[in-house]
Amino acid sequence: MIKVSTIPRGTAIGVYRLWRDLGFAIGAVLAGVLADRAGMPFAIGAIGAITAASGLVVLVRMRETRAADASGSGARPATR
Repeated sequence: MIKVSTIPRGTAIGVYRLWRDLGFAIGAVLAGVLADRAGMPFAIGAIGAITAASGLVVLVRMRETRAADASGSGARPATR
């Protein structure tokens, strides 16, 4: 969950979904163009590399904002 007050929460979720959906669309087009020009194995490898690079950016740039629980995992217990 995004840690913001209830007022801008809708905007924050909207911005997140915009970039997520653009990534899906651009990724599909990019994979198709790469597959046509360089072959399917190259396209799969390139998209995999972009995905891994994105994960590394998140690992380095993002930080956890939720306090850890007693186990230190930061996970919240399931609630209904």
